[in-house]
Formats: sequence, structure tokens, C-alpha cells
Amino acid sequence: MAILIPAYVAWRVQRKIAISRATIDFISEHEASSPEWSEAKRVFVEITSKQDHPSPMITLLDPKTSEQQRQFLVITSLLGHSEAGAVAIKHEAMSEEIYKDWNNTCLERITILYQ
Repeated sequence: MAILIPAYVAWRVQRKIAISRATIDFISEHEASSPEWSEAKRVFVEITSKQDHPSPMITLLDPKTSEQQRQFLVITSLLGHSEAGAVAIKHEAMSEEIYKDWNNTCLERITILYQ
């Protein structure tokens, strides 16, 4: 028993470190190192900060202009990325706390729009 308890504690600590590292790697690979991703986030915040209700966003589901097409691609890209993060968090492969801290602005806007 004296060996099992420290081994279990060490395993739990290493698992937490691995999950935190996986989260940081995910963020770094998809967001921090990509100028395109930073621009997409900026556009998303710009689009959603003008809206108090999701109905104007619904028009983007059938984009008519090139600007609407660009906005549609930005939003679907960000939502797809958020979905990938959510799946990883659900299966405990990533840290929810770290991911939410990093994406706080976009996650707040998504939540506000679809309440």
C-alpha cells in the first residue's frame, strides 16, 4: 500500500501536466502561431460585437455577397475549432480551464448570441 499511494499521486500529477501540455499545444498549433487564425478571431469579434440577436447571423447561412461568404467561412472555422476543443475537453484530453481562459472573448460572444 505504501508504494501504491505515491504511484497513484504521481500518475495523477503527470496526467494533469500532460492534459495541460496538450491544451497549450492545441492552442499554439491552431491559434497562436497562425496570423490567419488571429485575423479570423478579429473578424469574428467584429461581426458578433455589432449584434444583440442571432437573426442577422442567420443571413450568413446563405451568403450572397463576397463579404458574407468571408464572414460565413470565418464563423464556421471558429465554430469548428471550438467543437474540436469541446470534444477533446469532453474526453479529458484537454484542460477546460486553460482553453476557456485562452478563448474567453470568442466563447462569450458565442454564448451571448445563442442564448
